[in-house]
This record gives sequence, structure tokens and C-alpha cells, in this order.
Amino acid sequence: MAAFSLSFPADYVLHIGAGSGRAAEGYVQAGLDPVVLAEADPEAMPGLQALAKRFAPVQAIAAAVSAKGGPGRFHSCNFAGLSSLAAPAEALYQLFPGLQVLAEETVETQAIADLAARCGLPEAGRGLLVLEAPGQALALLQALEQAECLQHFQTLRLQEGRDPLYRDAPGMAALRAGLEDMGYISWLEAAPEDPDRPYAVAWRNNTALAAVEEWQACGQAAEQERAVAEQQLQACTADLAELQQRYGALLQEKEVQEDLLRRLADRLAPLAGDAEAAAPEPEE
Repeated sequence: MAAFSLSFPADYVLHIGAGSGRAAEGYVQAGLDPVVLAEADPEAMPGLQALAKRFAPVQAIAAAVSAKGGPGRFHSCNFAGLSSLAAPAEALYQLFPGLQVLAEETVETQAIADLAARCGLPEAGRGLLVLEAPGQALALLQALEQAECLQHFQTLRLQEGRDPLYRDAPGMAALRAGLEDMGYISWLEAAPEDPDRPYAVAWRNNTALAAVEEWQACGQAAEQERAVAEQQLQACTADLAELQQRYGALLQEKEVQEDLLRRLADRLAPLAGDAEAAAPEPEE
């Protein structure tokens, strides 16, 4: 791994595929704590464990890290840094004509979200996540996002092939598109040691993202209030229509009753006249 200067402040780091731990001392000198180095190659563990004894913030974890955990096929290659849980594609053999898969072994993998929980990363702070897991970077990020752990990492450093180099794995363009969907801006490091497998650095403004999420939540709340108001308006409109219908029926009933009264008055009028004529005249 090439020397890496932090583009943005970080408080701790989780490095998947740490290899020999070449970056560990730089992390410690930058003040990161904890410094979690995870590596699948058992031959690299003695060196990582020595670093853990030398530097108090360093944790050395032997783990083949995957998106979901469980059994996986680990492809051990004769070129350092190319071994992976993903099978090499033809494009990788073309880049490295002497590439050989020395062994394919079934291993028990560690889910990345479980690993992040296991190593005691702080709940708050500015995390750095470094992924040197060929062909797996996007899947690992998506798993962290699904587990709601990705927000702990404000800065990312990811190595991936410009073109897809492993079976069913994306290339750098697809990886950067995925980063954008997750709220990160990204760029490629200048002058990579391996131009065909560059590093992307990504950064997310968590404060701005929280503000956007709050705005979206307010928008959702307003939409819910509007929906409730719309339902209430519909209910009031239905009540008004019912009242208007009942009022119309009452008006019709009133007209019927008034008509009956008029006809009754017409029938009673002659009787009233006869009664008046038959009444005796008052005595003088």
C-alpha cells in the first residue's frame, strides 16, 4: 500500500485487507484510535500482531471479510494483493500474465457489519474506512449501509480495477456511481502505483447530509399532515353533501305540509262562513 495522507480529519480507521500493515504507523502518527487492521492471509498475521504490541491503538484481526458472512471460497493467488473471495476474471489474467490461483479454500467469513461492531469503533466521530478487498468494495459498502453502519465512516479509501477484474464484480466507474448514491463525493488519487487498480477517495459531509435528511423528514411530515387534512376535507365534504341532501328533503316536506295546510284552509273557509251566518244576533 502506498503512503496515504489524510485529505480530511479522521478519528479512527478500519482497514480491510491490511496486508503487512504498512500503513499502520502512519495511522498511529496521525492520531487515529482505534486502528483496526483486518487481514485474511494467515501469513500476514504475525507482522500485524507485532504492530499491535508496538502501538497501543492497533488491533490485528484475522478475518476474511464479506458482505453477509458465512462460508465463502477464498482464492489464494501468487501475486500479493490479488487474493480474494471473488474469483479472478479473464481481464485480471490479461493484466497479470503470470497470475495463478494457488488454492481455493472454503473459509468462514466475517460479515463486515459484525466486524465493525466487534472491534469497538466509537459511536460518534469521524471514521476512515480503507478497503483493499479486490472485487468486493461496493458489496461491502452496501452491506454497511444496509446495517446502518456506514454513517460512522466519513472518509473512504477504496482500491478497485478500472475495469471489472473479478467475476460478478463492478469496475471503478460503477463503484463511484454507487458512492454517489450513498451520499459521497469521490475522486481518484493522482499517480497511482498501479494505474489499472487505482484508489478512489470518497468523502461525505455528515452535517449537510443530516440537514438534508431532516429537511426530507420535515417534507414527509408535511406531506402526512397534508394527507390527513385532505382526508378531513373529504370527510367534511361528504358530511356537507349529506346535510344538503337532508336539507333538500326537509324543504320538500315543508312544501308538502304547507300545501296540506292551504287545502285544509280552503275546505274550512266555507264552514267558517256558515258558522258566522248561523250565529244569533246580539240582543239590544
